[in-house]
Amino acid sequence: MELLIALVAFYLGHALVVLSPGAVLFRGRGRRARALRGERAALVGLWPPSASLVAERTLAGEWFGGGTEPGLPELHGRHVRVGGRTVGRLSTAQGAAALRRAIEAVEDGATPRDRDASLAGAVAHGLDVAGARDRIERALAASRPLGALGAAYALLLFLVVPVLMVAIGDELAWLFVLLPVALVHLVLTGATWRARGVALEESAFDRALEVLTGFLFPPALMHARRDLLLAAASGWHPAALAPLRLDGEPLRAFLAGELALVRGLERDGDSAALAAEGKGILSIAGSFGWAEEDLLRPRAASDPLAAAHCPRCGSAYVRRVERCLTCGGITVPDARSPAPGETVP
Repeated sequence: MELLIALVAFYLGHALVVLSPGAVLFRGRGRRARALRGERAALVGLWPPSASLVAERTLAGEWFGGGTEPGLPELHGRHVRVGGRTVGRLSTAQGAAALRRAIEAVEDGATPRDRDASLAGAVAHGLDVAGARDRIERALAASRPLGALGAAYALLLFLVVPVLMVAIGDELAWLFVLLPVALVHLVLTGATWRARGVALEESAFDRALEVLTGFLFPPALMHARRDLLLAAASGWHPAALAPLRLDGEPLRAFLAGELALVRGLERDGDSAALAAEGKGILSIAGSFGWAEEDLLRPRAASDPLAAAHCPRCGSAYVRRVERCLTCGGITVPDARSPAPGETVP
């Protein structure tokens, strides 16, 4: 029983992801989809077949100093430092790997302008919706067997074993399930190796390391599908992943929040990377028929005292401020709510 309790604790711990301020968790699809922003703890992949996505703004302009601060970020584990100052923390190891690749891609630039131009190219690549869709759909297809095998593994350990423990005792319960568990463990290990090879462009060493970790740590192996999807989502901007999960007004509101943050960062200084990010977000919005004024349009004031609100975090202000005091995005004026029978010009 003690072993089972330890496995449950490790399983829940491995499913817990503490989102960084720049991370977005996408759950569901279409009308049921939700995009959760901000720093929070969330259980991701608690049920092995689930297909949630976590996107990191690993190419955020403020981490690269925008247009005002020299130098490139430094990674210390999952913490990001610029000029010796910690400016953020990444939610996942995959996010850290994506940021490391971006840093390596721009390190060869001889001047800050060259580095910014190289980063702009990386940002534009991360906003390619077609590329993100292809990667995620490939990962979803390749990882379906992992979800089914992970579910079988979890049911064996956390349902069949407890029932047998009550019926025949602890020792006999483990004796009966030992062979099925070993079989599922080996098949899932092989399926993980194959799925990561099909869905991800990673080296054989990195793939072997991930598979070996799961082989030696069963709770990680049961989350093999979740980990593959986290790796597939790394490097893509949240705005590129949003159309794969959201539609209609929720998608417009999400893109509005991303654009508001970029416009806020641009107030700190010119940056080719931020310009590329804003252009990419507007290009995605344009494919759905929305222009910038549609994303940042005033809303009817729900509070008669509110003068402005932030499209990204929803904070409302009783006086007009240009930058949100909570997330740093630009704010949008609230339109006056019309009285019954009144029209607002």
